[in-house]
Amino acid sequence: MTNRRNGRSGSIESNFIPGLSMRSETKGTLLVHEPSSVANIFLTLFLYGCRKYLFLPTHRRMFVYLALLVSSVVGDFVRFPRIYFAYSDTFLNQYLVKLGWFWTLLCTSSFLVASGKVLCLDSRPTIAKHAVRLAVATFFWYFWTSAFNRLEEYFGQCSMIRHTTRTACRSAGHVWKPFDISGHIFILIYSTLVMISEARPFVGWEKIQDVLLKEENARMEGRTVATTFSSLATKDLEKLKTVYKQMTPFVQVLFIIITLFVSIWELMLITTMMYFHSMPEKLLAGIVAMFTWFVTYKLWYTSSFLPPLPGEGFFKYQALQKSERARHHSSNSSNTMTEHIEEHNIDEPSTSGMPASNTSTQILTSVTPTNIRPVQTSINSYVQKPKKIDSQIAKLIIKHCHPFSLVEEKEFKNLIQMLAPGYVLPSRKSVSNSLLPQLYESTVDNIKNKLKNVTAVCLTTDAWTSINNESYVAVTAHYIDDDTKMSSILIGCQHFTAKHTAVEMSSLLKEQVNK
Repeated sequence: MTNRRNGRSGSIESNFIPGLSMRSETKGTLLVHEPSSVANIFLTLFLYGCRKYLFLPTHRRMFVYLALLVSSVVGDFVRFPRIYFAYSDTFLNQYLVKLGWFWTLLCTSSFLVASGKVLCLDSRPTIAKHAVRLAVATFFWYFWTSAFNRLEEYFGQCSMIRHTTRTACRSAGHVWKPFDISGHIFILIYSTLVMISEARPFVGWEKIQDVLLKEENARMEGRTVATTFSSLATKDLEKLKTVYKQMTPFVQVLFIIITLFVSIWELMLITTMMYFHSMPEKLLAGIVAMFTWFVTYKLWYTSSFLPPLPGEGFFKYQALQKSERARHHSSNSSNTMTEHIEEHNIDEPSTSGMPASNTSTQILTSVTPTNIRPVQTSINSYVQKPKKIDSQIAKLIIKHCHPFSLVEEKEFKNLIQMLAPGYVLPSRKSVSNSLLPQLYESTVDNIKNKLKNVTAVCLTTDAWTSINNESYVAVTAHYIDDDTKMSSILIGCQHFTAKHTAVEMSSLLKEQVNK
């Protein structure tokens, strides 16, 4: 099996090799990625491992925390063997955990500034808005740790004298029995969740280079391509390219440091659960930490009120991250499924008004002056063809990863009503249960028609693991068409749970070909 390697944004090189500079081909004018060194390859693999560990779905991580906190009740009745971490005077406890919030702020603020120089185009006011999140987190850290001390004072009891203060009890030589909500558990869980959330902009970080390359090539060729950076002025694009190249090494190092600290926090979390505090004290601290994180990062920051979410800037980086996740779920790393659908499977080639292409397909997201027809077709002609409009809406949802609920959004309904009075939009159930299956069947028939007269086909596969740790395999067919041009069609992309052995891959290929 072979995989194609070229300079486009979906290539193996551009997706997995973080070469930071771009160069021009010696025989052409388009920009391509610099060749990757062995060190870069190992760095990519290491960063991939860090990403897999750090970005474990948060709800799963929180579930594990809760399970460990509840199971720590065993430590209230059974003494665990004393090991190095069972003592409170260890190096990790004295210089890391007790200064935990200092290290958390140092790592997250450094990462925020380094990534913000790229995402916010080095705008200090915008970076300052993002820093508000850390100020809010610091407030809650101080509030809850102070509250825990006050609660200990209020609910604690003296061994001999009731209704007295902790200081007076100990001064009298008695034993103070506190209800000591674990500040260590709170700071370890809260710091972990905050660091993971603040490191989220690293998802799809390498994708910035790919989109930059695609946007620059499009502008060099005088065409307009719908990318994340299409709205940026040329000087801003050049500034982004320069800052991205400068900041990427710092962002990568800081991301590794954050991963290291999260691993230390979780190690110390386990040892604290085993050797310190009672189960109710630890469970309450953990619930407070997770609840505070959820209210801020999942409820407050997702609203329009300041501060913004991590990764928001002058360009639509959140959309770029979503496209990265969508690419992992619905594409292969050589050519995304969206590109295959756009280029090969769904749209029929235009017979007029479109420029000739140097490949067998047209990228329909490109809009050039030759795409624009001088006279607009009357909208009344489309009112009589609701099936065509239904099909076009289905294509819109597929190509741009829109939710099915798009057809129920008020402004979209108003737009359709203005363009096609009398046309009734399908419901979201009709889209999912009727229109998409119909479009799938027509696409399959289209592929079969294209391949039925082909004398020879080369099949390539690409396997990867999504951000949700699910394995996928895509199969692409390559052939020479009747015009002696190289063509490629995605013929399958499916969830693949079997081992990637020759026997299993052979069975997969036979299954896809037989379809």
